[in-house]
Amino acid sequence: MINKVVETMRAILSSQIVDCLAGTINYNQEKLSLGSRGGVYGFAIKLDKEERVKFFNNYNEKKTSKNKVLINKWMSLGDDYYPLYWGKDSNLGFRLFDHIHTRGSTGTLQLDSRVYLRQYIKENKIIYGAVLCNDISGCEKKLRSEYPDIFRTHTGNYDY
Repeated sequence: MINKVVETMRAILSSQIVDCLAGTINYNQEKLSLGSRGGVYGFAIKLDKEERVKFFNNYNEKKTSKNKVLINKWMSLGDDYYPLYWGKDSNLGFRLFDHIHTRGSTGTLQLDSRVYLRQYIKENKIIYGAVLCNDISGCEKKLRSEYPDIFRTHTGNYDY
């Protein structure tokens, strides 16, 4: 299903998106690698104008002044969806799954432990999407520059 996250990625990354992964297996110094692998993904939240300001202020309240995000840079993807996080990975499905659970060993969003998100999750206001693409690092940077996200990954518990 295509949603606002996927629509945005398709619009911004159109020349880098691929409909499948294909290539040759590379051999270098006794090691095998794939030429192309992975993609980018994102999470977004649906907020009306009042909810946006309240959510944003609550989020920034927990940040030091140097880590605060400016509200005028947090732009809608359309239809009142705002980017929470853009990421890249060579195993998209697993990485998306990892972000919704608390893990002590890997940097994840740990959406299950962000108590302030529960009402939005229950109301189906948080969406995700992913696309296969070339140059996943460049694509992730492009998404962040066009539509800045506000979340960062964490290790350990994230209990607020």
